[in-house]
Order: sequence, then C-alpha cells, then structure tokens
Amino acid sequence: MAKRVLLDCRDFPNEIDCTLVISGKLKEVMKISLRHAVEEHGHKKYSRAEKTNQSND
Repeated sequence: MAKRVLLDCRDFPNEIDCTLVISGKLKEVMKISLRHAVEEHGHKKYSRAEKTNQSND
C-alpha cells in the first residue's frame, strides 16, 4: 500500500484564506498542489531550466 501524504493550505500564509486540504500519493499531491498554487494563489510555475539559471546568477 502506498504511503499517503497531506497538504493543507491553512499551514501556509495566504491572502485568500484558503482552507483546501489535498491528500493522496506523493506524486498526485505534488501535481494537484502545484496546479492549485498557480491557478488559485497566483504563484508562478518555474521550469527546471529557469531555476538553474536563477541559481547561477
């Protein structure tokens, strides 16, 4: 049986008072939480190339 993980938006300060809780396998939670952070919280989605370039500046 796969280990379940949980992400709770209440654990992170946010301006929209989000109370969403996401639970499932790690890969599922990461995929959906990233989409939620971008679409609902307005965070920017970075590619790995952008992260690498930022750390080299």
